[in-house]
Amino acid sequence: FVVVVTDLATAEDIAPVAEKIAEAISEPFSLEERILSISGSIGISVFPKAGETPDTLIRNAAAAM
Repeated sequence: FVVVVTDLATAEDIAPVAEKIAEAISEPFSLEERILSISGSIGISVFPKAGETPDTLIRNAAAAM
């Protein structure tokens, strides 16, 4: 999935957002009486340095993963 974050003062401000997302998806959850956990990878691209179009930004975020 894609998360678009706007209004950041600097590109470094995205790190806490990414950390919160990673923490949220790693929380164990219950499904049919089983406790499951998942993990994920996060790739970040920042406009305009990593691209100026949505397609380029998504492609560069995927490469960053």
